[in-house]
Amino acid sequence: MYNLVKDILNPKNWLKLILNPRKISVIYERIFYYPGLKFGYIKSTFYKNLIIKSTIFFARRNKRFKEIFFSEINKDSLKLTKYDFQKNFFNQEHVDNLKNNGIIVLENVLSEKEHSEIKKDFINVFDKNLAEEIHNQKSESVIIKKINKKFHEPRLIKISNVISKEIYGKTIKPTHHYLYHKPVELPEKQCPGDNILHVDRFLPNLKIIYFPFNVDFDTAPFKYALGSHKISNKYLSFFLENKKWIFDERNVDANSFLKNVIEVPAKENSLVVALTNGFHCRTPFRSKNDRSTLFFTYPNFNLLSLFFPNN
Repeated sequence: MYNLVKDILNPKNWLKLILNPRKISVIYERIFYYPGLKFGYIKSTFYKNLIIKSTIFFARRNKRFKEIFFSEINKDSLKLTKYDFQKNFFNQEHVDNLKNNGIIVLENVLSEKEHSEIKKDFINVFDKNLAEEIHNQKSESVIIKKINKKFHEPRLIKISNVISKEIYGKTIKPTHHYLYHKPVELPEKQCPGDNILHVDRFLPNLKIIYFPFNVDFDTAPFKYALGSHKISNKYLSFFLENKKWIFDERNVDANSFLKNVIEVPAKENSLVVALTNGFHCRTPFRSKNDRSTLFFTYPNFNLLSLFFPNN
């Protein structure tokens, strides 16, 4: 928040806005940003706890959030379930499993032709060295590249729309990211927010990952702590009473959420659907093979969506 106010008061930014009025959308996005774990870059316990308590109050008013994130967990049913998804029908069993465990895997998601087209997106770009390397982000032990490409796979968008409506209570247009990882150093160095168990937010959150190629135990499979997405009093206390401001597995207080951690190798043409306010990460690479993924995230669900739920 401090940085936002400082940027708004900066005359240079007003000049930029006059020259390019479309930049007003950036101000809108920053004002109504769905809160993460930076808390406006203000190291104030009072401010942190105010943000958590006020936004959780509104999150409880969302009918879908209440059913999925604020309900009791069935500890006897904690397990990873993989579904053959050839019929592309997301049903109540999928929802119930995701509700309790925080993660499911959908296999055989696209037709052979559709799957082949997405594989070509990765193969052609990297063969021609057209991908943009991401610098100063994530693990120093891994080269990360992204493809700046428009996404035109209607079936994946349709699946995303159905799932986002089940989670958020209304359809949320996703943002997509083509990402490529390749390790340059083994074992990897520990990297917060990447290859150690962490949460994306303290609020309900969804992430969907499409795997065009096989990902085995050696090539950095997704890792998840089953049931850790449930927003209980203990869960909230982890954030409210967190004097270290460390919201991942480096904090010993996180251990109570990490009793059912699994790795999730994925067959090619699979979707991992995960509620990422639960503890998750990319497992560190164990071999120098690469990993290609297509991420769907939902930044278009913002504070206005939280304050005025459509349900």
